[in-house]
Amino acid sequence: MDPISSNYNYNDVEFNPGDHIVNRNFTFCNWNINSLAKDNFSRLNLIQADNSIHNYDIISLCETSLNNDVELPDSLLHGFKNHFSHHPSGNRRGGVGIFYRESLPLVIREDLAFSECIVSEIHLGKKKIFHIVIYRSPSETADSPEFEDFLNKFENLHTKLKNENPFAMFFTGDFNAHCQNWWPGGDTKKEGIAIDNLTSTLGLSQIICEATNYETNKNPSCIDLIFCDQPNLITESGVRPSLDNFCKHQLIYCKINVEIPPSPSYYRLMWHYNRANTSLIKRAVSNFNWHTHLSNNNPNWQVNFFTKTILNILSNFIPNEYVKVTPKDPPWITNGLKRMIKKQNRQYKNFKRKGSKPGDKAVVDGFRQE
Repeated sequence: MDPISSNYNYNDVEFNPGDHIVNRNFTFCNWNINSLAKDNFSRLNLIQADNSIHNYDIISLCETSLNNDVELPDSLLHGFKNHFSHHPSGNRRGGVGIFYRESLPLVIREDLAFSECIVSEIHLGKKKIFHIVIYRSPSETADSPEFEDFLNKFENLHTKLKNENPFAMFFTGDFNAHCQNWWPGGDTKKEGIAIDNLTSTLGLSQIICEATNYETNKNPSCIDLIFCDQPNLITESGVRPSLDNFCKHQLIYCKINVEIPPSPSYYRLMWHYNRANTSLIKRAVSNFNWHTHLSNNNPNWQVNFFTKTILNILSNFIPNEYVKVTPKDPPWITNGLKRMIKKQNRQYKNFKRKGSKPGDKAVVDGFRQE
């Protein structure tokens, strides 16, 4: 069986490198980004920087303004997978997307979603949680058939989720609706009343209670929302400033009192650089006929060939091995320490079962008693 997985790199120096998650609660945020591809995807850098502070598990976006013709960068957000739902017309407007941690046990439920909606099923221990991001266009006025269709789809989705008996469900996104029941400082419109009545009937609570949108020459509004069926699980929620001054929507976030379980063990490549034969590496690189082998003028092919060749040379002259990584272990633990801990646990269990015997050595306050 090949133990190789995609989770490895070539710069490991820790005994047990990996994604160490200890006593961290599930957290997500939502941001109406007003075009993900704007300025050559520059807002991704802002999201990455903000996430380094707040450590989200899911980052959902509204108004991604993408379609199938937009070429996405090879890597959008380091350490995260992504999924998008574009506007059904194929035009670059509206749309939603999510980024979720590679280690998060999440499944995209396309069988449950509708247009500009992403349904995610997350298993945290034995708890099933649904996270849903939705964008509703402001052009769908209260008297339009499109708005009636949105309400029906929302209610049908809630019914389907409820039938799966989840531990909790969270609906977030830009609903483009106004209701003073959500934020008394705002105003109330027909769309807001209809959505508030529906969600109240379904037993959902709206937890964002301050302005989330500050457009020029308009009053502030609370239109970026989070609905949930278990508000007692929420330990923290609120609004954070927009990451871009040209984007008038603020971030909304939520932290839930459910711990993230550690990722399963996996194998990754470990290089022992201190035992490298540098002279042979230099000779192999110098003697290789680069000019002949890089005659293909395709730069992508050249980069791939160069990388593959260098790694092949290094693997011959730098000792390396695949090691098992257990994310729940701290990065400094070694196999020797693990054996000592297991031995201590066995001795403790024997003591509890049989008690001490004459002649046994004891340790009191850190000193061995003879």
